Amino acid sequence: LYIMIFPFFMPRGFEEYFSIYHTIYVGLLGIASFLNFFFFIYEASKVKIQVKKSIIMVFLYHIYMLCVTLYVQAGISEGLQKIFLPPVLFLVCAYRIKKNPHQFLNVISNILTIDLVLNVFIFNQWIFPQYFTVNQHVVFMGHVQIIAQIGIISILVGYFLKTNYNENKGMFLIGLAVINMIYSDTMVSYISLIILLVGILVIKKVNLGKVFNYPYLFFWLILLINALLICITLKLRGHYFWNGLDISMNGRMFIWRAAIQKLDKYWFLGYGAYGVLLKVFWNAWAGNVNGSNYAHNEIIQLLLDGGVVLLILYALFLLSCIKEMNRYPKCKEKKVTTMLLSIFMVISLVESITEYYYFFAFLAIISCLPIIMDRQMPKCSAG
Repeated sequence: LYIMIFPFFMPRGFEEYFSIYHTIYVGLLGIASFLNFFFFIYEASKVKIQVKKSIIMVFLYHIYMLCVTLYVQAGISEGLQKIFLPPVLFLVCAYRIKKNPHQFLNVISNILTIDLVLNVFIFNQWIFPQYFTVNQHVVFMGHVQIIAQIGIISILVGYFLKTNYNENKGMFLIGLAVINMIYSDTMVSYISLIILLVGILVIKKVNLGKVFNYPYLFFWLILLINALLICITLKLRGHYFWNGLDISMNGRMFIWRAAIQKLDKYWFLGYGAYGVLLKVFWNAWAGNVNGSNYAHNEIIQLLLDGGVVLLILYALFLLSCIKEMNRYPKCKEKKVTTMLLSIFMVISLVESITEYYYFFAFLAIISCLPIIMDRQMPKCSAG
């Protein structure tokens, strides 16, 4: 099981410096993907397996992205991992949880614990400043932005291990996640930690915590806020200063405007995976003169990757995960899960969360909440 899961959570920082490391990383991912898919097909041939809707939707979503990429770009240049890895990882997590949730949580917990210990205590910017510097946005695990996503997954896994199986290593993993998110020194990590702290206090002390029993509320709320941000970006037309203050959200509105301009004739199909580069004024001196494909906003990123159709497929996929999670009764564990999902949704306002496949692992885990809770040792806490 470790061989099948570890490559997806393999540290990527050394990719920046050693091509052999990148080759090993890609090779291990390919082997793990093949083995996982092979074993799933093998199991399905022996026993009738019911494939849930979220699995179907995640494959439809990525098959459509593949088709758009092939149609618009007449091939695939650098989007193989973005297209093929997320559905495989989602399938792996969902299938393994269904077979043995405790074993899966233990394995992924051990992997994440080792990753996070190495990231902040061994291969850090003080011991290896020649490779890893937070200010340069590169840490042992990869780009600093992924630490928030890995941190949220770690908190979710650690929480289940502690509450469902009374394993103290769950609390250790949560502590490691918080330390790593602080170490990454990114806006999204700080926002995540603030929401986490406020959410815990609300769930524990305030009757308002019941709002976390309604995950659909956060889906529609974040969608509305995202639409408002895009409207504000268009209305201000590049003038993102107010009374001398920069209101561009650390430059993100400039990127959003550049992306929206690129969508003028491609709003329906998009450009496919990595099919367009976004250029802003600071590219001239930032080292990436040609620009980047990263939109710093999930909705805009989806429109770039596959247009309105891909955006709809993503929404249906996310809603199917929420629906499967929502089948479990209202309780404290469900509130915590919804709170962590809401953190990802907030991050999606300022980051392209589907750019990395970690979000799909998180969705696979929460979509299996009924299975995880039904096979727990203690009973679900009332709430």
